[in-house]
Order: sequence, then C-alpha cells, then structure tokens
Amino acid sequence: MLKKLIKYDFISTNKDLIFLYLICLVLSYVVIFCGHSSNDGIIATKKICTDLSLVGMFLIVIIPFAKVFLRMRRTLYKEEAYLYLTLPVKRGKLYDSKVLVSLISLIISWLVLGVCFINVFSGKNVFSFISQLRDDQLGIGTNIMFVLTIAVQLSLIFMAIAVGLLLGHKMDHAKDLFTFLYGVLIYSLIRVSIGYFYDFGDNLLSIVIVLLADILLFAIGRYIFNKGVNVD
Repeated sequence: MLKKLIKYDFISTNKDLIFLYLICLVLSYVVIFCGHSSNDGIIATKKICTDLSLVGMFLIVIIPFAKVFLRMRRTLYKEEAYLYLTLPVKRGKLYDSKVLVSLISLIISWLVLGVCFINVFSGKNVFSFISQLRDDQLGIGTNIMFVLTIAVQLSLIFMAIAVGLLLGHKMDHAKDLFTFLYGVLIYSLIRVSIGYFYDFGDNLLSIVIVLLADILLFAIGRYIFNKGVNVD
C-alpha cells in the first residue's frame, strides 16, 4: 500500500510539471544550437529563447516548490485528507511518503534547472560542460560544493515550511497565515542558531550541518503529525 501511495503521489505531483521541464529544456538547447551565428534571424531567435529560458528557470524554482507544498497541504488537511487518513497506513508512514515524494520531486526540478542553466549560460550542453570540468579537479569540486550547498538550503526551507504547515493547522483560525509565520520563524531560528556557532560556506561541514537540521525537522514533523490531525 505504501509503495502504491508513493507512486500515486509522485505521478500526481509531477504529471503537469513534465511539460514545464520539457519546454525549458528545448528552449535551452535551441540557445546552444543558435551558437554564435551572425545571422540576424538566428541572433533574434537566440535572444528570444534565452529570455524565455530565464522565465522558465524562474518558474522551475517557484512552481514545483508551490506544487509539492499545496499537495501536501491538500492531502493531509484539506479535501483529500479524509481519503488518505483512512488508508491502512500508519500516520508516520504516511508522513514519510509525503516528505519523500516532495523532496524527490524538488530534486528533479533542481536537476532540470541545473541543466537549463548550464546550457544557456555556458553555451555548451551539460555533457560537454561536465566533460570539460573533469580536467579541472579544483573547478569540479568547487562547483559540486556550490550545487550541494544551494540544494540543502532549499531543502531546509521546504522542511521548515512543512513543519510550519503542521503547527499552523493546530490553530483554530487563520491556519494558512500561521503556517507561513511558523515556517519563516523555524527557518530563521535554525539559520540564526547555526550561524551563531558556525559561519556558512561552500564546504562539506556546512552541508552536513544543514542536512542534520533537515533530519531534525523531519523527526519533529513526524512526531507532531503522529500526535493528531485537525482536518478542515
């Protein structure tokens, strides 16, 4: 049942996003294809596709994040909650599946974003870019650390909002407002608390610290969800 639930949630979350990803990927490859041509039509096409790619990359940052959050909210507290909470799955497992599907979906969006970014701004396809980086050990290490740092920071934002959702729906009124306030407060407190003892940077220790914070928020969220659910 749990595997079926994860599969259903994953498909429901990503079936619309795939079109956004395909459009952005095609646009980014058109930018590469246009290259450094001096033809006015090709130059104009490259400019238009570059601008559209930037819009698409912005949407890839925003839309998947909003979609996974809204689906989590809808299936745990809104119109689909009654169905999900009556399934023969323990609350803890249900929460696990929601977080897992959400994070996997976000990681996919970040990978697509990275490919589009490399295509547009390097002028090379992602495979050529990575192949070139392999000859520069320092460069590839720096780039990997940078990407991982951004990824774990975004995951921390999501986990903070997820716990904010659980706390916000403990309230009797203005649940969405309290969700937002709790999410911002939790993220801010973690960042300030960690920053008090350690300065963030693009290094392995920073990544590990943020991952530990993610795990802590996951455990807290799971505990809160197991304590009870107030369905709207």
